[in-house]
Amino acid sequence: MTFKIWTLPECSSCLMKISYDIIEKSIKNESLKLKLFQKIFKILENFDSKSLTFDLANKIFMEIENNSEIYDPYLEIKKISNSISIGIIEKIKDLIVDILENNSFESFKKCLIMALVGNIIDFATGGHEFDLNEEYLSSLINESLDKDLIIDDSEHIYDIVKSGKKKIIYCLDNAGEIVFDKILIEKLIKLNNQVVAVVKNKPYSNDALIEDAIDVNLTKICKVIITERFGLGFINNDASEEFLNELNSCDMIISKGQNNFETFTFYREKFNKKIVFLLISKCKPLSKFLNTSLRSFIAKLEI
Repeated sequence: MTFKIWTLPECSSCLMKISYDIIEKSIKNESLKLKLFQKIFKILENFDSKSLTFDLANKIFMEIENNSEIYDPYLEIKKISNSISIGIIEKIKDLIVDILENNSFESFKKCLIMALVGNIIDFATGGHEFDLNEEYLSSLINESLDKDLIIDDSEHIYDIVKSGKKKIIYCLDNAGEIVFDKILIEKLIKLNNQVVAVVKNKPYSNDALIEDAIDVNLTKICKVIITERFGLGFINNDASEEFLNELNSCDMIISKGQNNFETFTFYREKFNKKIVFLLISKCKPLSKFLNTSLRSFIAKLEI
C-alpha cells in the first residue's frame, strides 16, 4: 500500500491559524510569542506538497508545549464540552436506552451516527466552526440520525461486531466528543464485544485525557489506557508499549477524527488489522482526498 499525501497549500495557513490560537491561550509574554512564531516559520520554511501535516504540527506544538506558561490551555473548554454533551444525552436518555437495548442494524447505525455527531467538537482544525451549546448540538443530532452517510460502511461494520467476541481498540479524539463515543462503546459492549479505549497522556489541544474519561464515566464501562506519546494520532514510532500490545491483540480498531485518520493511514503497513474510520471531513484537502464535500459524515472500513 502506498500512502497518498493530500497536502495542499492551504494546509500551511491551517497550521499557522491553530498555532496562533494555541499560543494565545498558553503564553502571555509577547516577546516569547514572537520567538515562538520565528521557530514556527523555520519549521514551515520547507513546506511543500510532500509535507506530512501531522508531522509538522507535532514539531510546532512541541515547541509551544515546551514554552507554555499554562499546562492545559484548553482545560476549561474541555470541561464545558463534557458538561454540555452530558446535558444533551441526559435530555434524550429515553432514545439512548431504546437504541442501546435494540440489537438491530438500524439501532447500531444510530449509535454510530451519535459518535459521528460528537466529532463536530473540534478546536484544532483551521476554518472549522461550530457552536458549543446544547441547542446547536441537539439540532445536529436530530438532523443526522436518519441522514445518509457519505461514505457508509456501517452495515459491514455491524456484520463484524454483531456476533460479539471481538476485541476492539477505540482511539478517542476530543473532550465532549467522548460522551457521544460512549454510546457507541456501550452498544459494542452490549453486543458482547470487549472495548479498550485510548486517550492521550498529556494536554494537546482539546484531545481527551484520562481525566475526561473519568469525568464522563467512560472508565466505568470499559478499560481506558493512556498512550505515552505527545502529538497528533496514536500510532507512531514512539507509541507506548501498552498501547502496542493492546493493538497487536485486537480484532479491530475504531479511529475517531481527522488526525487519527491521517496518522493511521500513514502507518497502515505497520499493522494488519481491520480499522474503522469515523470522522466528519472538516477541511478541503481531506475532503478532496476522500472525494466528499465538507462536513460529510464518514464511516469507512478497511479490511
